[in-house]
Amino acid sequence: HLQSSALDQRAHELRIKLDELVSDELNDEHMGVETGTGSGGPQVHGSNRQADPAHPVQVAVLHMCTRKKLGRTMVFTIHRDLVGAHMYLRVVMHDPVAQHDSHLTLLHYTTQRLLDILRINRDMIEECTQVEPDSVKQDRQLLRSELGKLIVDHLYIVRVAENESNGEVLDEVELNEGEEVEYELRMRDIMDSSNASHLSAKKKLLDYDPQLPQENSLESGGSFQSALENRPARSAAPLPRSLLETKEEALLHKAEKDVCGRRVLVTFYNETSSEDILHFSHNMRVVVACAQTLTVLAVQDLHEDRLEVFCNRRNKRHLMSAARERDLANELWESLVLQHSGQMVTGISFGGLE
Repeated sequence: HLQSSALDQRAHELRIKLDELVSDELNDEHMGVETGTGSGGPQVHGSNRQADPAHPVQVAVLHMCTRKKLGRTMVFTIHRDLVGAHMYLRVVMHDPVAQHDSHLTLLHYTTQRLLDILRINRDMIEECTQVEPDSVKQDRQLLRSELGKLIVDHLYIVRVAENESNGEVLDEVELNEGEEVEYELRMRDIMDSSNASHLSAKKKLLDYDPQLPQENSLESGGSFQSALENRPARSAAPLPRSLLETKEEALLHKAEKDVCGRRVLVTFYNETSSEDILHFSHNMRVVVACAQTLTVLAVQDLHEDRLEVFCNRRNKRHLMSAARERDLANELWESLVLQHSGQMVTGISFGGLE
């Protein structure tokens, strides 16, 4: 038991060290993965070890599917493990004939890098604690399923050999009855942005028509409903009528502007709607409101399809990082132009975007 605990501790320390590697220490050919027998995971089942309260553990199943390998129908279960703030994607392959489990875990840095490449944020694959429309729940479950299938499609098994770094691939090998072979899970290079095209949520983004109205003015025509009708169907959530209806914790930047003697507030938020969370990895809302009454005058939602164009044209691609949201909001503010007729705000535009 002491030796087992020491090995567990050593594996835990190794995992932490790999997680702390910065991006420039990992090249494109390297993936931080952990493989082995059994189901793996952050918890040892049947163990009496106490959980670390500083690093709470949450485990969820994203997807289950089957694939034929060694002439057997293997069962794959894709788990999402949260250890404190670190997320891991773990695949467990069950061999029903040998009654044997094998696992492959993408470590925290690799998991985050994969999600970034696929343009998926963590909220997209998490269960939402708020009430959501059935269509949003279905989209969320579909994304989890497709991500799981994508990962499994990049897995293969090799024969374990002492003196070979690259063992014989066994996927298509048919074993005779009673014959057994020692094998382990491996993963082909999955770090390719073209894989995002296999996800339904990203296909919808590719099908998105940029010619649809983007400026949601609540003053042009004086109709709040007309602004809703101009929004794409996927963003049918109601717009805020007052700044009091917006979430202060989502606020990134706030400033004032003068429109022909009328003071307006311009605010930037890092969220739009629950539907957009499933369709986009970057969600930013710009709200223009009357400084005196706080009544919302215009709203515009921006996502990566337009934000990337904006950043590229200003040679500031690094602002697309999730850690630079406030800097991106400030950059947008500096280039913001309010369209207006007299004191009436009719739309929002940005220099270098339109």
